[in-house]
Amino acid sequence: MKQFLLALALVSIFVSCNQKTNVNDEGATSPVDSLIALYEKAWNSNDSAAICSMFAPDAIVVDGELVMLNAAEMAEKWVSPYHRYARNLKTEKLKEWATPDRAGYSGMYALDIVVNDSLRYSPYGIFTMVWEKTPDGFWKVSTANMNPLPRPDSK
Repeated sequence: MKQFLLALALVSIFVSCNQKTNVNDEGATSPVDSLIALYEKAWNSNDSAAICSMFAPDAIVVDGELVMLNAAEMAEKWVSPYHRYARNLKTEKLKEWATPDRAGYSGMYALDIVVNDSLRYSPYGIFTMVWEKTPDGFWKVSTANMNPLPRPDSK
């Protein structure tokens, strides 16, 4: 019986050591997957308030040649003119990192721009976002950099 319990304990230790967790090298639990999912959901549901609420008041956002130095500029120059036309935003993670109070994500993005039920174009590119945890425990984007690229299938 003792041998059985010892074997069971060893198997349990072996199995638990092989379990994947969402904890990075610094020991911080990464919020990145849920933050990116909320970002995609806000754009895909055309919810400008949800998009804007993800950004810190002093957020810096660069999208191609458009540079915004705070959330008010971002709302006026980026979210307001474009949120209602964005469809099918998808991201693909290249790298993420997290500490207890900061997190980052670099990845590829693709989306469709639809106007009057007609697909106008499908931007594609690479982006990096950095979040910081506020004193009240909320994660807010402090910097975002989106760089459009030519579609791989275009010549």
